[in-house]
Parts: sequence; structure tokens; C-alpha cells
Amino acid sequence: SIVFQAPRPGTLLPDTPLRAKTLMAPSVAGEERALSRRRSAVRLPPVERAADPWRGVNLGGWLLLEPGPADPLFDMHPSPEDGEAARCEWDLMRLLRRKLGDVGAEAEIRRHREAHITKRDFERIRDFGLNAVRLPFGYWVAPALGP
Repeated sequence: SIVFQAPRPGTLLPDTPLRAKTLMAPSVAGEERALSRRRSAVRLPPVERAADPWRGVNLGGWLLLEPGPADPLFDMHPSPEDGEAARCEWDLMRLLRRKLGDVGAEAEIRRHREAHITKRDFERIRDFGLNAVRLPFGYWVAPALGP
């Protein structure tokens, strides 16, 4: 089951598809009433409070290759035509396949994924008291669901 965190006063909640309203609640009870009204207006499932609030970190650039979090990988493989870095995973993979072939490109990505985020990173996340990790990935890595 999915656990939704109840928002704090001042949190933006969906009002319509085109705009958001700020929830202002003077107390927890008022917050619950306002949240209940808002939930019924947008037809969200009931909120179950988690025992501990989420405190987490985003691990971008590991499973979803993107400039910024994965700059070292992108910087190592500039375009041979203009020397510019790839702008996205698609561009990077095209460059790697041209430069290294399919096997070499796969090996380069494997090296990146083995070194960019490691077991030690997860241990440090835990040691800092964080209890949630966001792992962005492209839809193309999820297997297709059949009927």
C-alpha cells in the first residue's frame, strides 16, 4: 500500500489541473479538516501517516544518465564533431556506440554504474539518518507489461 505524507501548513496542494492553492491550517485538527476537504475535491486516496517522516536524497545520474549528476561520464566522451558534451542519455549512448561499439559502450556504462553510486554511499546515507532514496530511471529500463 502507498503511504502519503500529510502536508504541513503552507504546502501547495493541487486545486485544478492548471493551478495550485496553498493549504493554510492554524492547527493539526484544522489541517486535517482542510486536507480532508481538499482530498475529496481532487479524489486522492486517504492519507495514512507514516511512523517517521521521510528524509531522503536523490541519486540522479546513476540509473538515469543525465548531465549534472553524471558530468564526469559526459565530460569523458565529448562529441568528435564539435567537442561538445552530450545533452542527454540518448545522445551519450549514440556517441559511446560510435566511439566504442556496442560492447565497449555497455562496458563503459557498467563501469559508471559500479563506481558512481556504491554500497558505501548507501551506508553513508543511512549513517546521516536519512530513510528514503529517490532513484530516477528512464521508462525504457522497465519491462513492458503485457495484458
